[in-house]
Amino acid sequence: MSPVKRQHWVPRFYLRYFATPETRDSKEPRVWIFDKAGSDPTLTSIKNVAQQRYLYSSADHTGIRDWGMEQQFGRCGELMHKVWPGLADGFLNLETDQSIRKALALFVSLLYLRHPRRLAE
Repeated sequence: MSPVKRQHWVPRFYLRYFATPETRDSKEPRVWIFDKAGSDPTLTSIKNVAQQRYLYSSADHTGIRDWGMEQQFGRCGELMHKVWPGLADGFLNLETDQSIRKALALFVSLLYLRHPRRLAE
């Protein structure tokens, strides 16, 4: 698999749950976005939301990129992608399943920490 150039600070599996009802389960889920400048709302693919090229894979002085951080975020995303439907659409008893509770805590903390503003800190 080739390295991911368009790196999201909010995972696409999570953004899918904000997609319009008619596109949520499609190959190209779309969400409404609002511009900070106050222009009219726009409907766009979740591929274009909360992402930046090479956000976690900057090049060193020789031009070589380190893909380690993006791969780690991907592994966490794969884990949450499996349980997210139960959390978003159903009910998971977090009292009885400590592993899901820990995974959710990790996911929420990573959502905060992986934002571009936090990377600078």
